[in-house]
Formats: sequence, structure tokens, C-alpha cells
Amino acid sequence: MSKQGKIRAFIAIELPAAIKDALSSAQELLRSELTGHTGLSWTKIETIHLTLQFLGDIDQGKTDDIADVLDDVAKQVHPFTLGTTEIGAFPSLKRPRVIWAGLNTSNELAELKDLIDDGLVKLGFEKEERSFKPHLTICRVKALSSRRAAAKAIQSGLKLEKNEFKVNEFSLFRSILKKGGAEHLVLKSFLLT
Repeated sequence: MSKQGKIRAFIAIELPAAIKDALSSAQELLRSELTGHTGLSWTKIETIHLTLQFLGDIDQGKTDDIADVLDDVAKQVHPFTLGTTEIGAFPSLKRPRVIWAGLNTSNELAELKDLIDDGLVKLGFEKEERSFKPHLTICRVKALSSRRAAAKAIQSGLKLEKNEFKVNEFSLFRSILKKGGAEHLVLKSFLLT
């Protein structure tokens, strides 16, 4: 099947300015610790979001069906509060490939994620096997030689300023890959009731 008529899409929660400021501060501290190391891909602060579901390349015509599911989900979840926790890494602190800022879990966030997953399964999307760990990616460590330094930097006591924020909505995004990084466009937002 050709890529014509396809878009790259995901579902996410946008972050308020105060959270992005805290992430920017943490990212700058980490950058200073890793000066001179290669193979580090820093996430642009303005594009950081909490991904609820990455949809991949989908038929553009399917966005209306997805929006209908998400409209229904939004009616079932009340607004809730999330907060930043710590700096961590996947797959582990000893072998960081993705450096992230953690978010606390909440019953409402878990409910939102489950309802989205269940609704998308009905549209033919596969349910993710791994458990949902809310996080905000701030850096990817691509060079093996930089992993040890990144692990040391994270474990040296790098702190993330604690902040809470209210989640009132989530959005369906289109991601357009460009040379300077991905551009994210909101296709539709869904207010929690």
C-alpha cells in the first residue's frame, strides 16, 4: 500500500509553560554535564508532550473515526492533576537510551489511557503490550560511548523541579517529520468533562 493519503499521528496531553520551563532547566543542567559527548539527541522543549498513544502512519480518512472515539472517551473522564517527579532513563539508569522526566500516576490518567486503548482496539489498532509509564522524553542517547556519562550525570543527583498541572484536555496530533525535527499540529482537542 502506498503512503499516499497517510499521516503520522499520535494522541497526547500538551504541557503548560511552567512544566516546559522546569524541563528546560533540567535539560540545561544535563547538557552541561554531558558537554563534549556525542550521539545525544535533545528534544526541543516546545515539542515535549505526554504521549498517550502513538498511532504511526494512518489513513487520513480514519481521523474522523478516531476523533469520534476520543470524543466519547473525553466524556467519561474528569479533569485531573499531574505532577513531575524525577529524572530517569529507559531501559535502565545504567544503560540510558532515553532520558526522561517522570510524572506521577493517577487513577484518572490510567482510566484515560485504558479508555483510549479500548476505543482504538475497536478501530483495529493493537493494544500496547508494555505497561504505561507516564514520562516526558528530554534526550535520546544514541552513542554507546555517551551512555556511561549520561548514567553518571543522572545518578549524580540531577533534580527536576516539582510542578503540578491540571489536565483539562488531550489532543489528536499530526506529526510532520522535517530536517530540523518533527512539527506537531493539533488536528482536534478533546475537553474532559
